[in-house]
Amino acid sequence: MRLTQLVRKLVIWAWAALVRTAGLRATAAPVAPVCKPPPHTIDDHASAIKLAEAAACLNQTIKVQWQGFVGLTEPIIVGPRTSLEITGVDTDSEVAAISGRNETQLIRVQAGASVTLRNLRLRDGFAEAAENDNLGGGAVKVSKGGQLLLEGCQFWFNRDFGGAIFNFRQSNSICTGCIFANNTAVDGGAIYNDNSSFDCSNSAFTANHASNDSGHQGYGGAVHNSGYFTCTTSTFTNNTAQQQSGAVENIGDFDCFGSTFTSNIAGYGGYYEPFRGGAVSNSGNFNCFGSRFSFNNGYYGGAINHYGNFTCRNSTFASNTGYQGGAVANAAGEVSCSRSTFASNTAHEVGGAIYNNYGGALTFHNATFTSNTAGYDGGAICNSLGTVTCSSSAFTYNTATQFGGAIINEEGNFTCGNSTFTLNSAHGGAIYVNADGAYLMLSDFNGNIAMHYGGSITVEQGAYLKCTKSNFQQSTGAKGAAIYLAQAATANISSTSFSFNSATETGGAVYLEPSVTGHINTCNFINNSSPVGGALSLVPVLETRNFDISQSVFTSNTASCCNKRQYLVVDSNNDHTCVTCDTHELDCSSIRITVSTLPLAAGFWRETFYQEDLHCAVCAPGYASLPGYRCVECTSGATAATITILAVVALATLLLLWLLCSKATGVVDGVDSAQEVGAAAGPSSKLARVGVLLMQRFRIPIVVIQVLTQYISITGLTLPLQYLEFLHAVDFLSLDMRWLTSPGCAADINFYGRLLVATLAPLVISALIFSPRFYLWIVSRRRLAVAPKLRQVVARDVNAFLVFTFLIFSGVSLTVFETFGCDKLKFTGKSYLRADYSIECRDDEELHTKFSIYAAFMIMVYPVGIPVWYASILWQSVRQCDRTQLPSRLATASSFLWRPYKGRAYYWETVKCLRRLMLAGLLVFIMPGEPGQSGHGVRADSPSPAGDG
Repeated sequence: MRLTQLVRKLVIWAWAALVRTAGLRATAAPVAPVCKPPPHTIDDHASAIKLAEAAACLNQTIKVQWQGFVGLTEPIIVGPRTSLEITGVDTDSEVAAISGRNETQLIRVQAGASVTLRNLRLRDGFAEAAENDNLGGGAVKVSKGGQLLLEGCQFWFNRDFGGAIFNFRQSNSICTGCIFANNTAVDGGAIYNDNSSFDCSNSAFTANHASNDSGHQGYGGAVHNSGYFTCTTSTFTNNTAQQQSGAVENIGDFDCFGSTFTSNIAGYGGYYEPFRGGAVSNSGNFNCFGSRFSFNNGYYGGAINHYGNFTCRNSTFASNTGYQGGAVANAAGEVSCSRSTFASNTAHEVGGAIYNNYGGALTFHNATFTSNTAGYDGGAICNSLGTVTCSSSAFTYNTATQFGGAIINEEGNFTCGNSTFTLNSAHGGAIYVNADGAYLMLSDFNGNIAMHYGGSITVEQGAYLKCTKSNFQQSTGAKGAAIYLAQAATANISSTSFSFNSATETGGAVYLEPSVTGHINTCNFINNSSPVGGALSLVPVLETRNFDISQSVFTSNTASCCNKRQYLVVDSNNDHTCVTCDTHELDCSSIRITVSTLPLAAGFWRETFYQEDLHCAVCAPGYASLPGYRCVECTSGATAATITILAVVALATLLLLWLLCSKATGVVDGVDSAQEVGAAAGPSSKLARVGVLLMQRFRIPIVVIQVLTQYISITGLTLPLQYLEFLHAVDFLSLDMRWLTSPGCAADINFYGRLLVATLAPLVISALIFSPRFYLWIVSRRRLAVAPKLRQVVARDVNAFLVFTFLIFSGVSLTVFETFGCDKLKFTGKSYLRADYSIECRDDEELHTKFSIYAAFMIMVYPVGIPVWYASILWQSVRQCDRTQLPSRLATASSFLWRPYKGRAYYWETVKCLRRLMLAGLLVFIMPGEPGQSGHGVRADSPSPAGDG
């Protein structure tokens, strides 16, 4: 089949060449006999073959009707100086259509020929790329000097270089009321206009695509133009390009009138470099009048990527999206727009509407920029190494996440006259001048907002601002509500009015950093306000400023400044309130303090400059942490005292160990040695008995002091200063093992270290208490005689252990519970250990998880283990007493637990342990940091029915 077609094509081409040669040799020769007129109606393949044979002849005028759907196996080649006119006629069952069956090109217009097509559907044409004049045009190829007229035609699913039409070198094509849909080509998905003229009106280009089979290149999803192309009242919708120019790639001259470009995409979505121009990429001359570009998508230039000359008038750019230049990206080209609107365009990086760089020049007159957004800088325009000139234009509701709500001038020059800037917002300035200069005249700035610097204008270090005959009204910012001048900036401001601007920190109208040069002359400052510098705020400098303020009027400007021991709070309604400082947390010894300038006391910190609730759990450098969230300064005296205390503790421990060992040695020496030891131990035994007796009498005050100090430490309850100092002085009675780690001036130990010491030190001390019993047990297995006095010491070790656990119970339990108390900070979202803010609860190494497991085990040892052990001892004591009717040795040893209570309530010490946990340790988990925490603690306290008060 293919061989037959190939032979047929070769015959036709040879015949056409022969005819052409004959025509050249004898221009007046008559038509060859084989050039028979075709049928008037083309309705099948046979009649189409006859039409192809006739059209290949020279100097023919052919008019036919194309009826219904007819497929071709070879193209209709229109010979030189031949005129072919085909009019489509629909049947009852099918429309008039020419189909290439995805195998052949449909029509080829030779040099000097003309073709007119009306009401036809040309579809499924395919032309293989070749290195001769037959290159391109899946549906129609117009060769040099040829002419093509299209009226009411549709081009569907055609493929090749210029998917539907290839207009080749000085040819001329006109189309009216046509549709180009789903055509594909390497360049120019629907039309490739190569140095020719193409005039298109009332036509639609939909879902055409530019790409080759391997997915590379692809310029101009609908049109590739290197000649002259005119489109009038036409639409370009949903066209795509693999590389750039979702709808149009122009390197020639392109004029569009009253046309729309909608939802075209460069790079299948446009979000990856270097896909340029969601709708148009232009390096030639592009002019649009009364046209609309909307919802287009490209990386550089959501609608237009531009390198040449671009002019727009009475046009609209709306809701386009790009990374650099939401609507237009201009690189080294010239853009001129008048009476045009840029609205709701978005740039993920810079230039919400326009990105101008590499020496590009932008000129706007009577243009409107509204509601454009930039992810970084330049809500409407980002100018980098270019020039921007605007006149009689309006910038409204544009936003940038960082700098330049309306315009950022990174490098280059910006000039604007007789324009308005209204309600633009950014972190710094409606206009942000980062380098070079900005020149403003006869312009109005109203209600612009900056989160930090310069509500309307920010001028960075080394940049220049000239402002003449302009107005700044109702703008807001932290520093310089109207204008912020950074260090070493230059500003010349004259004949300008500043009114009703408001700064939250300083400089109600203008703020000047050191080394700013220039002048403010003949200006008016009216009803501006700020905590500091109602109209102007100048940072104090040691040398004379080279900045002149003259012939200006200051009227009704206010600075809401608070007195000492107060700071200023400005709420969402812009109401100013002076709040009294908490001297424990803040150092408010000066005036004019605001929330952002709060001087924090040592050991306190906050997450943001606008946060009023402070944190105190980590001491500042040069300070050491103490239990109860206290910080002490590490002076030389404090460090020496710390080392002395640690040395005394070490000596006391060694002395206790020596005493226990010396008593145990008496067992080996027999009765005489025991008597000597007993005589020596007499005073110490009496001292021990006195200590136990005092503990029994003062157990209630000790418990009260323990609970109070730990209760205040957890809840942060505010008490009179004298009472707090008293509690701190007697805090040692709590016998909290954390005090061993509190001398932070000698060693820096975090909460994990304190947890280990607080839980392991009691176990070591308990081992020392029971070491004589263990030693006696070993010796008694070898000797029957045991030192009598040592037996007396051993008989009392249980009582000593009970006293010791009674003292450490609350403190150690609190430390264990604090392992699970974390604060999630609302500003940063991170979670920190409430007892030590240097520790993050959700750390990558899962260190907190490991210590939480360790603390859970220690809960069984201390908060649960001690009360359970108390209950076990008391139950065994009562059980032995009931069996023998006499006090047992265990009952005598455990008298510390039951003696203070009535007989029926011998178990009450266990209940008291649980209540102590509720009053202190368990409060770690109940409404932390809120007033309700204190209420739960008070509710947990109840009088004892057992006679302990």
